[in-house]
Amino acid sequence: ERVVRSLRNALERIGWANAKVSGARVRQDATSGAVPVRVTVEEGLPTMARSVATEIFLPGAGSPLARRLTETNAPFSRVWLQQMAAPLRLEQQRLGYPDVTVTFSTLARQTNATNIFVEVQARVDTGPPVRLGAVRFAGGDAVRQGVLDGRIHLKPGEPLDRVEAEAGRERLSRIGVFDSVGVRYEPQEGGTRAGVYGMRKAETRSLSLLAGYGR
Repeated sequence: ERVVRSLRNALERIGWANAKVSGARVRQDATSGAVPVRVTVEEGLPTMARSVATEIFLPGAGSPLARRLTETNAPFSRVWLQQMAAPLRLEQQRLGYPDVTVTFSTLARQTNATNIFVEVQARVDTGPPVRLGAVRFAGGDAVRQGVLDGRIHLKPGEPLDRVEAEAGRERLSRIGVFDSVGVRYEPQEGGTRAGVYGMRKAETRSLSLLAGYGR
């Protein structure tokens, strides 16, 4: 089953979205105990995404704020959709829309002798705009406050940029004093949210040389 699933996923990633893969065990080898598996593959036609028509909607809007068409000519798969969605989400998260969602649908489908071609629509719903409240640190006592503040390039009152918040988390983790650093938002809903960086200290034996970093 694992072999069949892996082969099916591999075929889908390169555009064979309609491939059928099945496996059946054959007689066990009496000497080695090995159980060969016969795998049958019906590829069907490869599916290609010709283009993506992106529409961006503000909350409650009946018409899109922006439209754009991107020619792709890429193998169509779930992995490809995930790759397309990621920059669309990041674009809006940088603008202060942390709750953005991206959904895909098929606008048109055409089949010829060798390929299936689809035209894809991406709908981006920004969600409500959110501003950053306070920036707080939890568990960062091993490091001077000014050092922590210097790693965060966010300003209260500005649109909440989740991409920059994540970059700040990475800068905090590179200080080297913490086992882990995370970031969460309080409350999880609402027009103003505080950014809370949670840090877990390294083990005591490691902190003996690093305690008071930046003092």
